[in-house]
Amino acid sequence: MNDRALSFQLQHPAMAEALAAAPLAVMVVDEEGKISYTNQELQTLFGYSSEELLAQPLEILLPEGKHSTHFEHRQIKPDQLHLPAMSVQHVMVGRHQDGAAIPLDIRLQRVDGDHGRATAAYITDRRLDQARQFEIERLNRTLRLVHDCNEILVRARSENELLSGIVHRMAELGAYPLVWVGLLSAGEPESFSVSMCAKPCQDCLDCSLIEPEDGIARQAVRAGQPVFFRDAAYRLDCPEHFPFSLNAETLAFVALPLLANGGALGCLCVGSKANDPFSPPEIELLQELTDDLAFGLDALRTRAVHERSEARLRLLERAVAYSANAIIITDANHDSNHPILYVNPAFERLTGHSAAEVIGRNSRFLLGNETGQSGLIEIRAALREKREGHALLKGFRKDGGAFWHELTVTPVPDDKGVVTHFVSVMNDVTTRKLQEEQIAHYAHYDALTGLPNRQLLFERIQSAASDAATRGCSLGVLLIALNRFALVNDAYGHDIGDAVLRELGKRLLATIRPRDSVARLGGDEFIVLLNDLPPDFDALPVIEKIHASISQSFELPCGEVVISASIGASFCPRDGSDAESLIRNAEVAAQGAKSDGLNAIRYYSEDMNRRTGERLEMEFGLRRALANQEFEVFYQPIIDLSSGRVVEVEALIRWHRPGHGMVPPIKFIPLAEDTGLIVPIGNWVLNEACRQNAAWRTAGLAPITVGVNLSARQFRESTLETVVAEALAASGLPGSALVLEVTESMLMTHIDASADTLRNLKELGVHLSLDDFGTGYSSLAYLKRLPLDTLKIDRSFVNDITTDANDAAITLTVISMARAMNLDVIAEGVETESQLDYLNNNGCQRVQGYFFSPPVRASELTVMLREQKWLGKRK
Repeated sequence: MNDRALSFQLQHPAMAEALAAAPLAVMVVDEEGKISYTNQELQTLFGYSSEELLAQPLEILLPEGKHSTHFEHRQIKPDQLHLPAMSVQHVMVGRHQDGAAIPLDIRLQRVDGDHGRATAAYITDRRLDQARQFEIERLNRTLRLVHDCNEILVRARSENELLSGIVHRMAELGAYPLVWVGLLSAGEPESFSVSMCAKPCQDCLDCSLIEPEDGIARQAVRAGQPVFFRDAAYRLDCPEHFPFSLNAETLAFVALPLLANGGALGCLCVGSKANDPFSPPEIELLQELTDDLAFGLDALRTRAVHERSEARLRLLERAVAYSANAIIITDANHDSNHPILYVNPAFERLTGHSAAEVIGRNSRFLLGNETGQSGLIEIRAALREKREGHALLKGFRKDGGAFWHELTVTPVPDDKGVVTHFVSVMNDVTTRKLQEEQIAHYAHYDALTGLPNRQLLFERIQSAASDAATRGCSLGVLLIALNRFALVNDAYGHDIGDAVLRELGKRLLATIRPRDSVARLGGDEFIVLLNDLPPDFDALPVIEKIHASISQSFELPCGEVVISASIGASFCPRDGSDAESLIRNAEVAAQGAKSDGLNAIRYYSEDMNRRTGERLEMEFGLRRALANQEFEVFYQPIIDLSSGRVVEVEALIRWHRPGHGMVPPIKFIPLAEDTGLIVPIGNWVLNEACRQNAAWRTAGLAPITVGVNLSARQFRESTLETVVAEALAASGLPGSALVLEVTESMLMTHIDASADTLRNLKELGVHLSLDDFGTGYSSLAYLKRLPLDTLKIDRSFVNDITTDANDAAITLTVISMARAMNLDVIAEGVETESQLDYLNNNGCQRVQGYFFSPPVRASELTVMLREQKWLGKRK
């Protein structure tokens, strides 16, 4: 460009405007070294406005160290100054308005104008060349990075391996100070967390931190395009946008969304050291890398889904094959015939049919002739409506055997939702079904005899009573209570007793009409229901017939067994109109029959009901008596005739019943036995007797023993030995000061077990006395097996001992037997001096009875024990 051309450019308005907007910095300096022209690019380069530069010396744009050199150069006359050609580029340093040095490339040109000669300078910022070179190097690194990351993508076998390889390679090769990947949780588009970061940023990045709502990564994901942050100051002002600690090296940041199949997987976030580092070509390469990463992630996830699906299918196949339930797969679209396509091994085991035998057939062949089952209605509807169905069905095996199964039919749709198959699961419940039927049978029938039980009988009586009321007829309820049946079990064993009950049930069935019923209430009680009776029906012949069948001996392996029964009868509507009242009144009548003696018959009456009410009232009072301390122990002395002193006392219970006074034992002891209350009552007597005897000893009275009667129920209690031991320990009484009295009948129930119990009691040091000896078995064969200390002669023999030869003989036999076995003997019920003399003369040295004293309170006996005046009374 010659001088004339430049002058034309500066003076021509259009050319001047073009020069002012040119990307090259242009400046003109006049002969005096003052700036006469600058374009916009130069003003921007040095940080001055046009007004600030015009007419200013050139030195304003030079470092201070260059001012003198430039001044000297400017003193040379123009015709002596040689300016190089425009093609020659010189390097120099300029000064920015803020004092910063600017490396420059400069070309000079002389300009001749109307106002004299000037010099034009064409200036280039050398820093731009360095940036271009840096950009080229960065683009090369990025290209190589894309290549390396593609190799990582091809080789990666897992999502974690892919992410780790990519971000670490970007940090190493791309020289990015910060690289991390944040992924969105599947199915939760708002759940975002950092999943992988490069090693250089691990110390400043919390990989468990959730991306903030308005963070750059979330913004990029929402926008579906890269989001940039180039201002480090912004990071300082808004740290909440960045899930990492601020790093002075990271001046810019870009978040690139990972997009695949129309959706976002997450975001790749890259930081740079430069303030404006991301050129369009680099962003394009990073976007390509991001797209490849998204593709790789999606491919890995798709492959993982396929692998999981295949594994799941293999698992399902094994589960079906090894399932304990039979499984059938049928075609849902085959002319509604639903042919079988598959059966598992459990089906083959359950039905006995092989898979080859059933493929292609409809499963209805399993039903045999049972095609009218109610459950099939639900199954057929489910198949027709293509929905799930459940039913309990009966099927048949190949061998004809029946089985019960819970069938569940489930439709299987294809990808379009069209049902193509049905899966039927057969849960074999044959065992449970049989058990339920058995339970249902046992719920209504007696397990021993097979007769209806109380529940079924109750239902039958209720139905019969309702029918009788409608038809105006009557019905009878006969309760049969076997007398002393426990002795059969005790003497022959429960197996024999059960055989008798079974045979009795058969006999009762043989005596009634087909429309009547026989039931077992339990234990030794049966009921006969007489149905459809005329209002004036005489039931006595029927009852006598039943009595006759019961009285016949039972031929059993052990020999003949003979039993008897008491029968109570109630009739509808006279004695009740419902099952509960009829059964209850028949029981009341049976209790009355038992009190009359063996083989008695009683019809229910209101008087019986009154007595039953009294019994129930007494039972209620008896249950409260212990808690209310209504019992008291009386003591009857036992005299040693050789010394005339009291050596033992027998503890006897008394009941102070409120409103009734003193109730004798004969009134409440049988009831206590029947209800089981005798056990706690007996235990209380035992403890009280031990306590009182210990108190007498503590008071300094002569030591005596105290006798306590054991009931049959107490004796059978497994805790008896413990109860006795605890009573002795609590009172401090030695075992030798306690006598436990038992009866023959309770011992004979199980003689071996009884002997064991007595021996265990003997180990506690207590004495054992056999009460009422001579009234039952009285056999030496069992007597010698028992560890007894004393025999007691029953009062029934002592009463007539001086007038009845048989009673006297029995008494003498007992005395002789006791002497032979080295046992003590005590006679009960001594009331006269003649009885006393007879016993004394025949070797019975211990007696008790009203002749000496009735049972008295402990306080009265204390006085007697102190005085000991028995010999004087006898004389």
